Amino acid sequence: ATCGADRTLKVWNYLERHVELEKAFAEEARCVALHPSGDLVATGQGASAGGAGGACLHVWEIASLLSQWRL
Repeated sequence: ATCGADRTLKVWNYLERHVELEKAFAEEARCVALHPSGDLVATGQGASAGGAGGACLHVWEIASLLSQWRL
């Protein structure tokens, strides 16, 4: 999975080298992590570099890219 300045989360099929799922955000996602089970992905969003406020962690179900938790 990747995320970046284009304000998207992309879940890749690395064997076939193409994007399986993509989700667009209103703000830049700054980091991404996959759960070892492969069922969940987390994104860190909202705070500007060196800035304060608005930062949050979202946990998404990969199959649907529906939000499961926001911390």
